[in-house]
Parts: sequence; C-alpha cells; structure tokens
Amino acid sequence: MKKTFVSILVFCFLASASFAIGPHIGLSLDAKTVNYSTSLGSYSSSNNLDPIFGLGIAIGVPLKESLSMRFEGQYNTIASFTNGLGVKTDISIYPLQLSLQNNIAGVYFGGGINYTLWTSSIGGNNINETNGLGYQIYAGLDSLLFGNLEVKYTMMNASFSILGSTINQAAGTLSLGTKFWIN
Repeated sequence: MKKTFVSILVFCFLASASFAIGPHIGLSLDAKTVNYSTSLGSYSSSNNLDPIFGLGIAIGVPLKESLSMRFEGQYNTIASFTNGLGVKTDISIYPLQLSLQNNIAGVYFGGGINYTLWTSSIGGNNINETNGLGYQIYAGLDSLLFGNLEVKYTMMNASFSILGSTINQAAGTLSLGTKFWIN
C-alpha cells in the first residue's frame, strides 16, 4: 500500500501543473511525519510517530490577481504507538483547512486555520474527542517543468475527558505532497 501511494505521489508530482484562472478542484496527496504530544495536569509525553499518508480534496477560489482562498479536507492513515503507560494507542486525524494563498511566478505560499476531526483508541477503548482549532503554513512550487510540490506544517489540537480529568492532545505534522488539479 505504501509503495503504491508513493508511486502515485511521484507520478502526480511529475505530471501535474495547475494554471487555472477560475475556481478549481483537485486531489491532494502527501506523506507526513508526526510529532504527537499529550498532557494531563503537570504530566506530559511526546512521541514521534511512524509516517502517515494523506489523500484529500482541495478547492481553490481566486480572490484577486495573485491571491486565492483554498479549502482542503483530508483523510489520513492511522498512526499507532505505545503511549507512556505502555498501552497501544491508535489515532486518526482528519483536518479541514481554510487558507489564504499568494501566487508569485509559479511559487506559492499560504497559511490559515484548521478544524480537525480526531478519533482515538487507547487499549482497544474508543475515546470521544472534543476536536479543536489549529493552523497550517505552507509553500509550494507550481510549474510545467517541475509539476506541483508542496511543503506544509500543520498543528492540530483535541482533548477528551476520562475519569473527570481532561487530556489535551496536539499533533504537529510536516508533510511533503502534491496537488493534482482536475479543472
């Protein structure tokens, strides 16, 4: 599965370029490194998780000549790790992002806010999450020669309550990806 995903990512990187003037829609593909931290009162722990892969839908709407608004929703693979108490933990994060993007001669950069849907399973028990706001910043290259390549940092937050205590979570991801614009 991972080899197929990486092959699709490389193909889209080499084959795609977007020079659409009007609103456009596309698919996003990326690979992410994840740093996950959790805190309960004065106790906190941090884990570097295995890489996860994302597939999503991106919509771009031009606002002015070089400024546009971008909405992106993404499905990511599950990250699994053993938490600080030695219990197997699975986390799924699905960010919904709204960004402003500035395009200058085939290079673009942007940033915005996200609302992330989280699901967690700790020791086989599913946890009800209170999802939270986060942010993202990104920069990319969009040219006929190199295709579309984007580097993005995303911070996502959530919390849940267990036995009367609130546990806060944060996931920071650094991703490398591409967009394949359909129109």
